[in-house]
Amino acid sequence: MRPLLAIGLLLLFPDCRVLGQKGQPGLPEIMQDTDLERRAMKAVDYSEIAVKQAQEQFQAGNREGLESALENVAGSAELASKSLKDTGKRTKSLAGRYKRGELKFRAVLRQLDSLIKALNFADREKAESVRKRVQTVHEEFLQAVMRRN
Repeated sequence: MRPLLAIGLLLLFPDCRVLGQKGQPGLPEIMQDTDLERRAMKAVDYSEIAVKQAQEQFQAGNREGLESALENVAGSAELASKSLKDTGKRTKSLAGRYKRGELKFRAVLRQLDSLIKALNFADREKAESVRKRVQTVHEEFLQAVMRRN
């Protein structure tokens, strides 16, 4: 019954995208979301997808694709931080969002570390700069979780 429902929904809404498929929304689509909290969480989720894409591009030997994916990792982390700040809400009311982001960015940092170790010395500079940018956002999220107000 459920497969029929899914097929029916796809026939009615052919332009919709299902998460986890190749048609995953990119940063431009995420930036168009008007709900800042939802945009931040989509950006956090996208950072995990982007780091996996970076690993795939590295394994395929595609240097341009690797650099693009790495830039998406950093861009999504910074978008998540900016979006939560732009809500104007106190960090206490967004504590769950910050905690979720902190956990996900910690995992992204671990994946970036393993990718950096696998890269040759000439290609590490870009990946290390991306790691520093993500580390900065991770620290902001961690501080927001630890704040009492």
